[in-house]
Amino acid sequence: MSDDLYELLGVPRDASQAEIKEAYRQRAMACHPDRNPDDPEAEEIFKRISRAYDVLSDPQRRRQYDRGTLNRSLVQGDASLERGLEMFAGVIDMIGAFVTGVDGRESEVRAGRSIRTTLTLTYREAIEGGRHTVEYMARDTCPACRGRGIPPEVEARTCERCEGRGRLSLEESLWNAFRVCPECDGDGEMSAETCEQCGGEGRTERQHVQAIDVPAGVVDEQTLRRRGEGEPGTQGGPAGDLVVEVELEDHPDFERRGRDVYSDVSVSFTRAALGGRQTVSTLEGEVVVEIPPGVAEGDTLRLRGRGFPDIEGGSRGHQYLCMAVEAPAPSPPDQGDESRSDEPRGETSHWSDRVRDWLSSDT
Repeated sequence: MSDDLYELLGVPRDASQAEIKEAYRQRAMACHPDRNPDDPEAEEIFKRISRAYDVLSDPQRRRQYDRGTLNRSLVQGDASLERGLEMFAGVIDMIGAFVTGVDGRESEVRAGRSIRTTLTLTYREAIEGGRHTVEYMARDTCPACRGRGIPPEVEARTCERCEGRGRLSLEESLWNAFRVCPECDGDGEMSAETCEQCGGEGRTERQHVQAIDVPAGVVDEQTLRRRGEGEPGTQGGPAGDLVVEVELEDHPDFERRGRDVYSDVSVSFTRAALGGRQTVSTLEGEVVVEIPPGVAEGDTLRLRGRGFPDIEGGSRGHQYLCMAVEAPAPSPPDQGDESRSDEPRGETSHWSDRVRDWLSSDT
């Protein structure tokens, strides 16, 4: 292992005091003898790391070390081991206080569980956005015991092993200070009776109905997150989140492609050839459009602004009408020779005779 103090802590020479302190905390936790009982070199490594921090955490000593004028005995001596152990214990207490609160309770202070649920919308609802409700199951603080896990009339006794702190004491083991007390599961209190309604858990599951705002133009599989509206935390911890995944129903007549929608429109052969007005369906109702003359099978017409809104506030998409031209009605089939001798044929022959008579007259 290098003798350079910066390399021992794994920080650059221009590291800030905060970076040096954080690096020492991490290295000390990883190399502490109590955490490495089977490693005979752990104590020596911890000593050297502690010496490095002892020098670099003091601005005056650090400047002397950088200039090469620091007394070498202060760099290599063993006097800093005791200070390092005290510093490490202080780090543990500092972390414990941050995680558990000033009363010393262990890490039963936890964030609540986030809840995931699904909201199904039609294309029309996705275009308009607005307020919708979702239903889901989630745990809440038990109303019977108010989260204690024991009947309200029962007086809990303080856990003797952790003395009500919910964690093991430093006297038991330095590293075990991070462990939840196995006797009381981190509660700091014990009772032989449990709440009948929640079974001692302190929370019960019930159905929730929550209103959420859906932005116009929401897309399929998009998630909407509501901070702090999931399950409540324990021991004052923050609540989890409510995560809603949007699911769009398939539409029989429209296909969504990004912000645009596509639909098929059937036009008669005559209207395709000559053009004309025709009523078509959009996501927001029927409109009359002008079919230009000469439309062919497979052509598309664009209806501007009839698609989905941009969820980020941009321009709205379009609707594309895919033309399907109906084939003209077939001519009636030939009736054969007998049909030529029916009454209309006789009338035609009569008129032909009159024309011939007129042509042969003197006038």
